[in-house]
Amino acid sequence: MAQERYGLVSARVQVAKNGYQWITAVSNESAYYVPNVEEERDWLGGIMPELAEADANRQAEENIAGYYRRDMERALTSIDAQGDVLDMCKEGQAALPLCVPSMEKDLMTEQTLHRKFAALAREQNQEAAILEFANNWGWLQSPTRYYREIDGATLTGLCMGESLAFWQREIRDMAHVLGMLDFARSRSQTSLARFDERKYGRRFQWQDDGKVYLTQGKTRRYVAHYHDPAGESDYHVPENDAKAAAECYVAQQIDTRVATLSVGRYPWNNRIYKGEIRVGPRSLLGALWVLCMLEAHGNLTLAECPHCQTWFVPKHTDTIYCSRQCRQNARNARIRAEQTTEAA
Repeated sequence: MAQERYGLVSARVQVAKNGYQWITAVSNESAYYVPNVEEERDWLGGIMPELAEADANRQAEENIAGYYRRDMERALTSIDAQGDVLDMCKEGQAALPLCVPSMEKDLMTEQTLHRKFAALAREQNQEAAILEFANNWGWLQSPTRYYREIDGATLTGLCMGESLAFWQREIRDMAHVLGMLDFARSRSQTSLARFDERKYGRRFQWQDDGKVYLTQGKTRRYVAHYHDPAGESDYHVPENDAKAAAECYVAQQIDTRVATLSVGRYPWNNRIYKGEIRVGPRSLLGALWVLCMLEAHGNLTLAECPHCQTWFVPKHTDTIYCSRQCRQNARNARIRAEQTTEAA
């Protein structure tokens, strides 16, 4: 268990009892940059001085409503508390508003959760898959204010939510890091070009100046030095060792995320008379990256079932399948394949 092997990793989240839903709404951040009626009217007066005041006001309201409609996006909100919750919600608070019936869940009981999260990148109906994930585990981080309705130049129907684009970006980042980790752990050092081009479109480049870069299209990201006589870098890998470069890149990404999304403590334990390491993720997203860290460091051993592609915690080092049923199904599949080959 992660809690036993790494230290006391505590991660609990609140999940809305009645679930979540997707809506099309305007975020508070987008609304902040939209001009008010007076500003828009003054701008119109500058470019069309012939407009009457009443016409300018009407045109200003129509323009602003158009800006709002342009900025509408898909947002994940709780089914409850869809009314006016302005006094119950605070911008950036991770917990659900008091008006939303909720239940508490311990994230560390599901040690493959980060793998399930990354697997959402392969879902064809990603909105439905994200909704199912959220109904089980809640929001990723700190929801923001959204407005569901546009009444002229006014936004109404306040609720709290997270954007679909935010979820998709975090899923993509997690999938990329875990893909690099899988490459580093399971593939030879010479296979990186084929692996990356097929699966990610990225590759490492070993520059003559001793630097290693990871590229994607025209974007190039520094990873480490393989030759650093001046000691200018904190990251060093052996030359042409793609596995080490991938490990270094994974470590950098995880370190950045865990540092910003979690908090570490070392409290005194009066029972054993010593301090204890505690890692406290601040949110579901923080817990996902802590689980990623545990796997990358080797404190959490996972395996992927070759039959159903489900990630699981193996009971023994030689465990291959996630269950007896999968083992039997794989055996039956092999027998059918052999019979088909013999018949041909």
